[in-house]
Amino acid sequence: MSLKELRDKIDEIDYQILYLISQRFLISRKIAEIKNMLGLPIKDETREAEVLKNWVENSKKLNVPEELARELVNSILYYSKKVQLTNSYPKRVTIVGYGGMGKALAKLLTSAGHNVVITGRNSDKAENVAKESGCVYMPQNEALKWGDYIILALPPEAIKGDYFFNLKTALRGKTVMDILSVKGDNFDFLERISIEESFRFVSTHPLFGPQSNPIGEDIVVIPSKTSEDISDVISFWKSAGLNVIISDPEKHDKAMAVVQVLSHFYLLALKESYNKLAKVLGVKKEIEVMKTVTFKDLMRIINRVSSQEDIVMEIQKNNPYAFIARKIAIETISELFKRLGKDIHHSQEDSRPVDTKRDSKE
Repeated sequence: MSLKELRDKIDEIDYQILYLISQRFLISRKIAEIKNMLGLPIKDETREAEVLKNWVENSKKLNVPEELARELVNSILYYSKKVQLTNSYPKRVTIVGYGGMGKALAKLLTSAGHNVVITGRNSDKAENVAKESGCVYMPQNEALKWGDYIILALPPEAIKGDYFFNLKTALRGKTVMDILSVKGDNFDFLERISIEESFRFVSTHPLFGPQSNPIGEDIVVIPSKTSEDISDVISFWKSAGLNVIISDPEKHDKAMAVVQVLSHFYLLALKESYNKLAKVLGVKKEIEVMKTVTFKDLMRIINRVSSQEDIVMEIQKNNPYAFIARKIAIETISELFKRLGKDIHHSQEDSRPVDTKRDSKE
C-alpha cells in the first residue's frame, strides 16, 4: 500500500474510534436515566474499577501500552459522567471570587446547565476567569441582584473583613453559600449575619481541589438556623454530579482534622524530611533517577498539597482540632521511632542526632 492509502486507512480507523465513543455516550445517557429513577449517584467507583481493569487486561492482549490505555479510559470515564448530568431546573448562580475553586465551580455548574456569572472586587480578573470558565461576568451589584444562589468563593479574611461588610446588605432574600474548609467561628459569623440581614445561609465544603475533575466527588452541606429545609440545595449540587453529605459544623471540623489537618501535616513534614535526608546522605542526584512507583505517587500528592500551601496553612491554623491532630501525629512518630529501635549499623557511641545543617561530606 502507498503512503496515502495507509494514511487514508488511519483516517478511517480514527473515524470508527470517534463513532464508537459517541455510541458509548448514548448508552451512558440511558444509564443516567436508570440511575435517576433508582436514585443512584453518577459516580460508581466499583464499576469504574471494573472498567479500568478490563481496559488494562485488553491492552495487554492487543499489545497496546498500558499507560495509554489508562489515560484513554480515564478521559472516557470522565466525559461519560459529564454526559450523564441532567438538570430540569437550572438556577441563576453568582460566584463571588475568582480563585481556583471559584473557577472550578463555575466550570462545573456551567457544564451542568446552570446559568453562572462571576463577580468580584477586581473586575478585570473576574472577567478573565468568566471567559476561561465559559460563563459570564457581571459587575458586583448587578450580579448579586441577579443570582438566586450566591456562592462566596472567598477566604475567611475577606468574609470577616470590610469587603463582605460592604456587600452583605445586598444578600437579603438570597440563598448564600460559603465553601470554606474550616467552619467553627466562620460558620457562627455567617449564621449570625444571615439572621441580621435576612438571607438564607447554607454552608458547604467541596471535598475536591481546583485541579480535579469533580463530577462524582463529594460536597459537605451544613444547614444553619436560617436554612432548615435544604432540599433544593441538595438537588442543586446533585444536578452538578456531586454526592451530598449532610453534616454540622462540629462534626465537619473534627472529620477535617483527620482528613486534612493530619494528612497535610504529615505530607509537608515528609517533603521537608526528603530534602534534609537527601542532603545528609548526599544522594540528591540519585533520587532524581531512583524513584519507586510509590515514591512517585507520594511526590505527586505532596506537590499538589504544596501548590495550595496558603490554604493548607490556613486550615492548620484555624481548624479548632488542629493542635490535637498535630500532637497525636508527633506522638505517633515518636512511638514508632522507639518501636523500630536502633539500626544495626548505628552503634551505641554514634547515637547523637543527625545535624541536618551540616553538609554530608563534612
